[in-house]
Amino acid sequence: MTKQLAAQWKTISDDERAKYNELAAASKAAALAAAGDDDEVAAPKKKGGERKKRSGKAGPKKPPTARALWEEQKGKAALKAAEPALTTSELKSKLGEQWKSMTVRIQHHISHSA
Repeated sequence: MTKQLAAQWKTISDDERAKYNELAAASKAAALAAAGDDDEVAAPKKKGGERKKRSGKAGPKKPPTARALWEEQKGKAALKAAEPALTTSELKSKLGEQWKSMTVRIQHHISHSA
């Protein structure tokens, strides 16, 4: 379908294209106004080029993984209570070791209960 639309776009006159380009520009301006920022909206990365600056939120967040849920609900609090002097990186490292030492069955149970 994309190929058919691209073929049709090539046959449209410049006057008709201008009408659609104006609509696109108006839509972009409305989106920027809704975001409350004058920066450019994120665009796909081009070959050899850089991305444009993002404005506002990039989109919906991904749902947390089973490990992240386990860390927040049980693992982090228990480890922090046992060893309060740990830095954040040391805490994450130890939590990772604990997660890896769990059996796959327990991890699977945690991921399905989340």
